[in-house]
Amino acid sequence: MAGLCADHPWLTIGAHLALLVSAALVLAQRFSSLAEGSDDPAEAIALALYDNSLERVWGTSPEPVAHYERFRERFGSDHLVAWVVAGQGPLEPADLQLLQRAAEGFTAPGPHRAEVLWAGSLPYAPPLGEAPLSAEAVEAFAARVASDPAAGRLLATEDAGWSAALLVAVDPATLNDANLEALVPLLRARFAALDPPPDVEAHGMGVPVLLGEVRAAIVRGMRTNLPLVNLVVLGLCLLVFRRPRVVGMVLGTVLQGEALSLALFLGTGRAFNYVSCFMAISIVVLGFAACIHLFVRLREERRVRPVREALDVAVDTVARPCGVSLATTCAALLALTTAEQVAIVDFGLFSAAGMVLVLLCTFSLAPALVSLVDPGETAPGHPLPGLPTPAQVGVFAWRHAGSVLAVAAAVMALCAVGATRLELGSNIRESFVARGEVSRAIEFVSERVPGIAAFEVALSWDADAQPADAVDAVERSRAVEDAVRSGLRYRGEPLRQGAVFSAADAARSLCVDPDHAPVCADGWPLAPALKPLAEEIAARGPPRYIAHDGDAWGARVTVLLDLPYAHEGIEVAERIEQLAEGADPGVRARVTGLGPLWNELEDSVVSDLMDSFAVGAAVVVLLLALFLRSGRALLLALPANLFPLVVVAGAAGWVFSWTGYHVNSTVMMYLTVSVGIIVDDTVFWLLAWQRERRAGAAGEQAVRRVLEEVGGGITLTSASLCLGFAVLTWSDFVNSRILGVLTSATILMALVGDLLLLPACCRVLSGLGGGAEGRG
Repeated sequence: MAGLCADHPWLTIGAHLALLVSAALVLAQRFSSLAEGSDDPAEAIALALYDNSLERVWGTSPEPVAHYERFRERFGSDHLVAWVVAGQGPLEPADLQLLQRAAEGFTAPGPHRAEVLWAGSLPYAPPLGEAPLSAEAVEAFAARVASDPAAGRLLATEDAGWSAALLVAVDPATLNDANLEALVPLLRARFAALDPPPDVEAHGMGVPVLLGEVRAAIVRGMRTNLPLVNLVVLGLCLLVFRRPRVVGMVLGTVLQGEALSLALFLGTGRAFNYVSCFMAISIVVLGFAACIHLFVRLREERRVRPVREALDVAVDTVARPCGVSLATTCAALLALTTAEQVAIVDFGLFSAAGMVLVLLCTFSLAPALVSLVDPGETAPGHPLPGLPTPAQVGVFAWRHAGSVLAVAAAVMALCAVGATRLELGSNIRESFVARGEVSRAIEFVSERVPGIAAFEVALSWDADAQPADAVDAVERSRAVEDAVRSGLRYRGEPLRQGAVFSAADAARSLCVDPDHAPVCADGWPLAPALKPLAEEIAARGPPRYIAHDGDAWGARVTVLLDLPYAHEGIEVAERIEQLAEGADPGVRARVTGLGPLWNELEDSVVSDLMDSFAVGAAVVVLLLALFLRSGRALLLALPANLFPLVVVAGAAGWVFSWTGYHVNSTVMMYLTVSVGIIVDDTVFWLLAWQRERRAGAAGEQAVRRVLEEVGGGITLTSASLCLGFAVLTWSDFVNSRILGVLTSATILMALVGDLLLLPACCRVLSGLGGGAEGRG
């Protein structure tokens, strides 16, 4: 193919221009359809390009998602945001007035319809109109709130200050992925418009807020990292090739593959999310590595051959190892398509497709450009000035094979111990920079409310077995709520006051008011008082705590907890279900909600990625055996490719155990992707080794020739891959930083394995050390 394209350069370039125009038309058509009928076309397009919704990440078919949708249809919003306001000194009447105005402002018309639950909406709350309250009335109100087990989360007073929580339940119908990002800024702006006193501090937090912050981090990362990685590619081109025409050819090839890949991804209706946001960067970086191999080899051949002959030799030399590398990388990426989650499948499928497109551009567009524009005769130069050449490093490893392997074994043993310290667990809190704005808001809110993750318990029962009404729903809610409050211990501690609430809370709050004492017994309304109250609760709009669909009744109990790790949250959900069904044998309980659903999603992502890693590793090994056609060559490849995985996993284990970080979906995705990347340079090494052995070269001479031929290429590609993925460390999204650091470190260690372990293993395993000439 490369020769045909070189013979017909203008036709080839024209075909690529036609593809580029077609890609532009596809994107223009999609953007036009997205912007049609929108008041803000740019916002509509951005919403479609960056979508972290459940449908985009998980899909709609899994049973937990379907159950969650049924829950929202029956009970309304579970998008709870705790807006916590804290002030200094005693609670004053003006403070309650401020909170009342804030509650009214949060429910004002706008892009986010919301209901607000706060102490001022309790049955015994004093009138909070314009008429001033006395300090005695405020003090009595605060004392009643403190004695109300259902309302303890809403208002707390101490000598040093006070804090109040406004629980904002946002209507999901008004929320999309972009509105989640804008939710807290909107609340902050509305609160600031009330001109609060300087000593009053306020922050909002909840799972919807965190998901919005994840989206914001992804958008910032995509807008920063993708241009930055292209600048890194440009800088490396200038450093390595120096001549503008060569730089232009390399960049033209890479950008063409990048453009076609993005058009394919976006043109099929996909969107970037917290998984697929890494796809574009991976394609650019890995595609650039393939270009480096071709142009480095071409530069070396051009020193002794005319341009057309040099191109043929360069293509013949690198085409097979590039093809094998593409196969192993794509195999690891396609292993991700076995996952259940739509986002992971899309990442694996389109990343593999992008790699194929970039490689096709490398061996079609690049030869056409070279045949038209002579890259010139340039000396290869030293890939890393001031450091030993790859050939010198390889010869050193050959001469000291025993020592090199002994040191490598010791390092791997130490790192294997570190790897045992890795702990599975995912917590969305770990996705944000410590001491950053989001982390500070989490700390501020968590100190003052029982929790910011809502575990929603959907209760249902058979109405035919026992007549049901609103009173029955309240009483069943009471039994379940009491069982959960008394029986659930979270992280070894009992639940905080106010952590559980349901329709029964309104009944309890009614009895706290002294005026209603005659209709209450043991803090619970008698039947005559409970019936109208239960009917009022059932008739309320969202958020609803009693559902009545025809003859079917249901109830909802909300448990507020701090952000758990995914597996921990799943265990808590199972325990809540057991307690709920144990409290009332006639009740069926199912825990759902936005927080628990993301726990299940993240846990299943980690599990699926572990399976994908195993599948990908097995397929990569089989492909290596198929392409190398030598059991000995495969045996040579294994230590060099196990080395980076063990070393980086071990180092991560020591660091994670020290920092408290856990293995989440990002870490597992890095592992799955890396297993296909690290073998690429090994393939170039071993194929060159086999050629030298067939040509009669032996021992140290063969190692020197191999690394003189491919050493510069694998060093430069490793450097480009490291720098390309290191761009991710600029992100304020911790998962991006982790992916960048781990991938860059693994590629660097893979280069160490190729330059040191492969020559040492060749000496030990090929039988050349004692003078006998084996056939490696």
